Amino acid sequence: MQDKRLGDPIVMGLAAFVIAQTLLNLPNAHLVPAQVTLFFMPAILVCGGLVYFLACIFSYVRGDTFGLSVNGFYGAFFTSLFLFFYRENGKKGTRTFPTVKMAKKEPGPSLRQSWNIVDILFRRLPLRR
Repeated sequence: MQDKRLGDPIVMGLAAFVIAQTLLNLPNAHLVPAQVTLFFMPAILVCGGLVYFLACIFSYVRGDTFGLSVNGFYGAFFTSLFLFFYRENGKKGTRTFPTVKMAKKEPGPSLRQSWNIVDILFRRLPLRR
């Protein structure tokens, strides 16, 4: 049963998603240099991580399992992305944009491979008939 006293948190989660994705994709569109992405990281952590987790909590209170799972997993993704950038820059003491070479030095699955597993398990498998 959904509690209708609160507004729909999916709208808040979608707004956070748009802000975080826009900031992440500005370097991909070559509108800004790739090094500028590091300046966007606090906004990505707040919008993509914190706001998504708040939307996840509000979805839980409303009893909306779809909003709970979507907002929770994307909030975890953006938070882990921020932590990845933070960890890579903290090792060398320099503020450089992490490249594929830097990411492949670590043993184990990459962040993208881990996210693909989560994506398949929680988004694509439930849609199978």
